[in-house]
Amino acid sequence: MKADLLEGFRYIRDTPDVRMLAVIFMGVVLSGFAYQTLMPGYLVNALGPPGHAPRPALQHDSGGRDSGEPRAGIAAARKTRSL
Repeated sequence: MKADLLEGFRYIRDTPDVRMLAVIFMGVVLSGFAYQTLMPGYLVNALGPPGHAPRPALQHDSGGRDSGEPRAGIAAARKTRSL
């Protein structure tokens, strides 16, 4: 088994086309692994734990006046005047 593995690595080392394919394959695997590993942690930090709704972005009342009262989400869209 070890001899077969060494022979395969020798073949990759000695054949330029196969060596390039192996390098490209390793790059794809490593970048995909990093994305699959890091993205869930990033999403938890950016959006919060699963099951918790993210905090909506606050918007001020539009229409030429600033009432000083922040409103959020769909409620703000209903209460604002269109231009």
